[in-house]
Order: sequence, then structure tokens, then C-alpha cells
Amino acid sequence: TDVMKAEIFASNKGYRKPIDDKVATWVREGWATWEEEKPEWFTDRWKASVPEDMKPTKKTGDVDGGDETAA
Repeated sequence: TDVMKAEIFASNKGYRKPIDDKVATWVREGWATWEEEKPEWFTDRWKASVPEDMKPTKKTGDVDGGDETAA
């Protein structure tokens, strides 16, 4: 569940290293949904614990971090 996955950032980042790509994908794909649904664990503290390179880009707001512009 997302609640269990969210706890990954509370653990030693060395444990997360082998799965960083999967964690980053999960974060980018779920961020917009969590912003809307506001699950209990999606706090400012949790957001701050997520490395910047795993967050969706603020410029576009896209959950996939893409730089595509609308035609």
C-alpha cells in the first residue's frame, strides 16, 4: 500500500538505494493524486523527506516530470 511504501523515506537511504528508480517512479506517478486526495501520511514533513530528484517538476506540474508543452 502507499502507506507502507511512504515509510521508505524514514529508513536509512542505503536500504533504498537498490530500488531508487522504482521509488522515484512511484513518487512521480502518485504525487498529483496525493495532492488531491491528501492521504494522512502525505504531510509537509514527508514531502520534505523526498529527494528533489524524485519529485515531479514544479515547472510543468506533470507527474511524469516531462517538459512537453501543449500544442
